[in-house]
Amino acid sequence: MMKKRLVACLMGMTMLLAAGCGADGSADDTEAVLPEDTEQTGAGAAEDDWVPAAAAFDLDGKEYVTLCDYSAIPVTITGSYTADDAAVEDYMQQIMGYYGPFYVTDDSKTVIGDGDIVNVDYVGKLDGVAFDNGSAEQQIIDVDNNSSVGMYASGYIAGFTDGLKGAKVGDVVDCPVTFPQEYTNEDLAGKDVVFTFTVNAVMKEVADPGELWSDAERKLYPTDTFLALFQTDTAGEVRSALQEILEMNLEQQRLNDIFAGVQEYLLENCTIDIPEDYLEARVSDYRHRYIEAYCAGDESQLGAYLQEYQGNTEEEMMELWRDAVSQTVSLELVMDAISQEMGIEIDEDEYAQYVAQAVQEEGCQSEDELYSLYGAGDTAYGERYFREIYRYNRGLDRLIENAAVTEEQAEDGTESVEETETE
Repeated sequence: MMKKRLVACLMGMTMLLAAGCGADGSADDTEAVLPEDTEQTGAGAAEDDWVPAAAAFDLDGKEYVTLCDYSAIPVTITGSYTADDAAVEDYMQQIMGYYGPFYVTDDSKTVIGDGDIVNVDYVGKLDGVAFDNGSAEQQIIDVDNNSSVGMYASGYIAGFTDGLKGAKVGDVVDCPVTFPQEYTNEDLAGKDVVFTFTVNAVMKEVADPGELWSDAERKLYPTDTFLALFQTDTAGEVRSALQEILEMNLEQQRLNDIFAGVQEYLLENCTIDIPEDYLEARVSDYRHRYIEAYCAGDESQLGAYLQEYQGNTEEEMMELWRDAVSQTVSLELVMDAISQEMGIEIDEDEYAQYVAQAVQEEGCQSEDELYSLYGAGDTAYGERYFREIYRYNRGLDRLIENAAVTEEQAEDGTESVEETETE
């Protein structure tokens, strides 16, 4: 069975402008050419009467490639792929910076003062009767700013937190407020109500990830943030979830590094003679799709667009595109030759799973939509091309399984040599 983690490896290189079904046509794998912050002006859909020039070709890699010895490709990777305590805390620091601030109970404070964040339960009552959607528990509130905190932070109606200043932990406090006349719930608009608060705790912001793990059962607030991120809200389980996520990410990074090394070795050691007409066809197709995606299909806009958003002339960009496409085509031809030597054939059941995964990952609604994406609007060409991608990835699986990988740890300079195994 083809390893899931490798499904996208060659796909990401073989269709430089394939951005996903329903997407806008931006390129995902040519960062030097198409920065992530580039604006887009077109929908990226291929014209109905346009046929990709590359669809007319059906090349045999063996005719254009002299293969090197690929039986045990030597690859050296340098990095830290271990999720140790320091790595987990660093990862948590990133989470805190992006989603924070986060809070825990401050046992040293018992009275709500200026600038305090509090944990409260509340019940909203109209004429002494609790109204719908007016009650909540374990809410983290910024008293001074009359707002919630966290990923879903929002402001409250005027006066909501006015009665909390000076209250003590454990107090039950009534806060009368008036809903604004324009409030969306007509049953409450303009009405006088009372919110009854129970003060659970005064909170403190956590600045150091190490503070979070001292009590494994302690809840981390806002709980909705942690539940959304990790499906849990206790410190110990959050740390375990972080560890698991980090281990998965590091393993994927390790495999990506090995893949990059295998690719580099093949391109440096195989002799590849790309047919010029095929290369020109691929570059031409790329240029066409780029104009569709970024210039609303108007070729006359290309020069100005490239100058404004890329800082290059069209001639300069054509050279960049040609280099990128040349590398992609080179690897395709090499993998076609290797896949033939290995005798790799398409397992239809496995291929069906491969396609289903790609449909999901690309955000497509059907196989035909996926094939249209990879065929630049030509479904038949896209299916033929995608089936080749499948074969190439099966070959890459074997190359990576057999690679002689040297891992060099940057921290202490130690290294280990192992035969890579994909699970």
